[in-house]
Amino acid sequence: MMYRPIGPQLRTPRTAFTLLEAMIALVIMSLTVTALSMAIGGGRQHATEAVDQLQGVMAAEALLSEVTATDYASLESYDGRDEAPGSMKTFEGVDYPESFYRVGRRVAVIELLKTIPGFDVKVQGKEVAVEAYDLDGRTLVTLVVFVVEPGA
Repeated sequence: MMYRPIGPQLRTPRTAFTLLEAMIALVIMSLTVTALSMAIGGGRQHATEAVDQLQGVMAAEALLSEVTATDYASLESYDGRDEAPGSMKTFEGVDYPESFYRVGRRVAVIELLKTIPGFDVKVQGKEVAVEAYDLDGRTLVTLVVFVVEPGA
């Protein structure tokens, strides 16, 4: 005759995951990997936009300096100048570094009669606007300066 204990049966400890637990763990892990991938992709996109913005500012400032360093009568020759992304040149005719391939710039020169606020004085001159833009045509920065007509 076999002896059977009276009371709760003793169980052997579990040593493996059930199929349901494994599937839940897999879902949680895949959601985590997806979220991390999206965060890294978004960070990379923001970094690219920040570099474009910085290069746009540098390129626009350089061209604005070049334009405003010329004599007043020559300002009109810059109106409508457009350097597409990847084709910018320095004032000496040297190509910009390849890292600037995503940035272009354009110039607009408008003759204006401006009134100085608070003094009610009118001044004749030209407004020079330099705009830097990206590969998609979006404006990165616009720099504007008013150049007073000499002797005015």
